[in-house]
This record gives sequence, C-alpha cells and structure tokens, in this order.
Amino acid sequence: MLKGNLINKLSELILIGEHSDINKNNYIKVQFECEKQLTIAKKLLFVNVYHNAEKLVKKVLKRAASFHIVDVEAECYQLLRKINYLKGFPDKTEHFNLLSEQKLLVSSKVDEARGTIELFLSEIKFLRTQSKDIAERCSQYILPLVAYDKKSPFIELAILRLRMIKAHQDNDMEEWGTTISELQGFLKQYPHLLTEHLKLELNVSYIKYHLALSSYSKANKAIKSLLQFTTFEAFNRHEVLAEQYLFYCQRDKLEKAVEVFTEATQSLQFKMLDTMDQAAWSLRGAYLHFMINLTAPKLKFKDYKGKKLTSFFNECKPVSKDKTGYHLQFVIIRVLLLHLKDSIDYDSEQNSLKVYQSRHLKKRLPVRSTIFYAYLIKLTKGHFKKGSYQTLTKSFLKEMESHPPHIEHSEVFRYEHLWAAIGNGLR
Repeated sequence: MLKGNLINKLSELILIGEHSDINKNNYIKVQFECEKQLTIAKKLLFVNVYHNAEKLVKKVLKRAASFHIVDVEAECYQLLRKINYLKGFPDKTEHFNLLSEQKLLVSSKVDEARGTIELFLSEIKFLRTQSKDIAERCSQYILPLVAYDKKSPFIELAILRLRMIKAHQDNDMEEWGTTISELQGFLKQYPHLLTEHLKLELNVSYIKYHLALSSYSKANKAIKSLLQFTTFEAFNRHEVLAEQYLFYCQRDKLEKAVEVFTEATQSLQFKMLDTMDQAAWSLRGAYLHFMINLTAPKLKFKDYKGKKLTSFFNECKPVSKDKTGYHLQFVIIRVLLLHLKDSIDYDSEQNSLKVYQSRHLKKRLPVRSTIFYAYLIKLTKGHFKKGSYQTLTKSFLKEMESHPPHIEHSEVFRYEHLWAAIGNGLR
C-alpha cells in the first residue's frame, strides 16, 4: 500500500513538474502544457460546462498551431465539435468535424514520419556498419513523405534526418555535409523543434562526418558541446565518449584514448549498458592494447594487462550480427592479438579470413576497409614475416593513396597507422 501511494505521489509530481530539456522553449514543453489544459477542458465538458471549456480550448488551439503540434490541434477541433453539438449549432459542428479530419490526416503522416525515423535510428544504434541496403531503404521511405513535407515541419525534419542517415550509410561525403548544413539551418528556422535527443543525434552525426574528413578541430568542438549536457545517469554520455575515443585514436593520442576508455568503462552505469555496447567497448580496449604494445609500450593500460584472449572473445559475442561493422573490427583484431600472443595458426586463420570475406564482406565494404582486409589476408598467408610485410607495404600504401582518404565508420585507428603498428612487431 505504501509503495502504491509513493508511486501515485511521484506520478503527480512528474505531471506538475517543469519540463527538463536543454531547450526550454521546445515544442515538448508546450505540448505538455496544452495537454494539461485540454484535460481540464474535458473535465468541464463532462459536467456540461462548455463556456469556460470553449475559451480554454481556443487558447490551446492558438498556441498549438504556432508550434505546429497537429495532434493537439486535432484534439482541439474534436472538443470544439463537441462544444458546438452541445450548443446545438450544426453548421459549426460540421465545420469543426471537417477541420478535425484534416488535422488527423496530417497528424497520421507526422506519426508515420516519426515512426520511420525511429525505426532507422533503432536499426543503426548498435551498428558500426555502412550499408547500401539501409541507404536504399531510406530512399524508399523518404519518397512517400515528400508529398506531405509542406504540411508540417515535423515531416520536413524527418526527411532531413533520413537523408542524413542515408548519406552516412552511402559514405557520400558531399551529400552528408550538405544535409547536416540544411538540418542546422532548418532548426534555426524552427528552433522549437530542437530537443535533447535531436541535438545528440545531429551533433554525433556532425562529429562522425568531421572525423571522416579528419577535420579534428570541428569534431572536437562538437564533442565538447555534447559533453556539457550529457551524463552517465541519462545513458547518453557513452555515445559521445565513443566518438571522443575515436577522435584520439585517429590522431594517435593513445594516452588520451586510455583516459576516455577508463572513464567510460569505470562508470557506475557501464554494467547497465546493452551487451552490444559493452562488447563495443571491449573491442575498443583490445585495439588500444594492441597499439600500445607495439607503439607505446611504456604507456600503462591496466584494464587489459594480463587479459586472456578467451575472455575477450566471449565478451565480443554480442557483436556477431554486425558483420561489416563491429564484427569486422573483431575479426581483424582477433588475428592481430593471436599474432601478438604468438599463438596463431597462420594457415587456418588465413582460411577463416577468406571464408568471412566470401560470406559477409564481398561487395559490401567501403573501399578502405576492402583494401586493408585484402592485405591482412595476404600478410597472414605470408605468416606475418617481415619480408612479406615489406613487399606488401608499398602496394598497400599506393592503393590507399589512390582513393579518397575519408575515414570509414568501421575504422578504429586509421588503417595506415594500424598497418604501420603491425610492422613494428614483426621479426
């Protein structure tokens, strides 16, 4: 009984409490306020007090319309329809019924747009993949929404977000940058649409974009901005730290990368993360361990000191479904760690790499990952011998230089730097 009373009291506090978000003037705060007022209006109408209810509903309608909250507008028209039927005004009742139907249609399309973007965001949340399949499906979902984009800024926003996902998955740097700029401009036009979730989504994409271009000062500025409002308690800080980790790795700032890794994995909330997230951090630790051993052996990294490979392999089981992303990272680092531990059957591992390539990677990887993986197979075939490495290095670097140097989503350290580190450990 006490527990039930406590839950009821806490629920009441949440209902009357202030909306908490970085943007205090966003539409969510207004929607909460409007819904509270409409609840009062409904209670008045239950006892036929429609004069005060009408004033309240008209006031809410005006406010909801200025913030483009179509579902609230639709509900207002439904209440006005009821009020006018109670008054006995058939013309006005019919008028508000028509307006209600029109707003419900737009509301349905807004909900469809939200559902679509949430579907894709949920799909890519635990992926480090760049998938043509996801990009193509984004295009298919965008087309039917375009016909309604002028009906509501929420639909325009969903289209821009889908375009941003599509450009990233296509690794289309020009379209990606253009869409981010358009989305930033759109939010200046409609600042009330900016929520904490959207700011995180937009800025994480912005960071990924500038990391891909090696525009480190811009990426760092966005990282610092996100670190100011994200927290472990809200379970959004780990996502930012994952990009900050890459920021330091790609610049070979190993000591800083260790600090970020330690901050993330020693937080009280780490064990509460999804197993996929935990496995991803385990992978990040493994890459750090490998690079530190071969390029900065004096740097202390106690988290991975003495860690058994079997333990690491078990930790990474959750990433097995992300074949061209996190699991590709695992396949690569697995071979490198086995070599580092001097417990590798080169012929068997070469065969495993080729089978994985044939089953999961063929024509699905971006160009840099394709090149690196092909040369890793060749190096494994040559038993990681120094002579084989030296022979391969020249052609590897030449092939890398012949393509745009955009860092791909599945890269932890730049492939050129990882290749150079491998060379440091060869006999």
